[in-house]
Amino acid sequence: MIAGLSRALEDEDALARESAAMALGHMGRASSSAVPGLVRLLGEEDPHLRMSAAWALVKIGGGERPPLSALVSDLRDADPSIRAGAIWGIGIEAQEALPELLRMLKDEDLHVRIVAATVLGNTAGPRAASAIPDLVSALREGECCVRMSAAMALGRIGPKGEKALLDLIRASRRTDSGKAGAGPDPTAQGRSPHAAELIASFRDRDPK
Repeated sequence: MIAGLSRALEDEDALARESAAMALGHMGRASSSAVPGLVRLLGEEDPHLRMSAAWALVKIGGGERPPLSALVSDLRDADPSIRAGAIWGIGIEAQEALPELLRMLKDEDLHVRIVAATVLGNTAGPRAASAIPDLVSALREGECCVRMSAAMALGRIGPKGEKALLDLIRASRRTDSGKAGAGPDPTAQGRSPHAAELIASFRDRDPK
């Protein structure tokens, strides 16, 4: 199967090449023999082909990656699927492209915003501490998927991200009650039972 998909990377039909690249990416490291063909696709004029190849290379691993400068450039593409693909492609180099990724948290496209929040948390980890203010702002997003991705990102950043998340939880509870400081503090010892459970789920979830 892998041999056939590798041959399809050279098909005359662009859609066939793109589909082959995506299929190879889904197969992960088992598709390592297809890396040379995928690298060649990075030179295609069609941005969809480039991003399919970049995504597949990230999923396969092995060191072959599109240039960071090319991925950052694609963050400005008019097509939201290209912008989202570029964010995934940046992946482990998120720290080097942090300003651009933070800008994507305010992208007009919902899926792009979700991907940006997820990549910031999954791949940058503690190094993305400077992203905390922007992630906190994303927690006020109207779409629940963006809020969840931002919350998960804060949890994965580490103690500073957790503190920002807990501070927001406390502030929200005070606003809801309308009586700041009244009664026992539900977050005594620094964490409420709900917040502790939430943060534990952040730590237990493996980045994909």
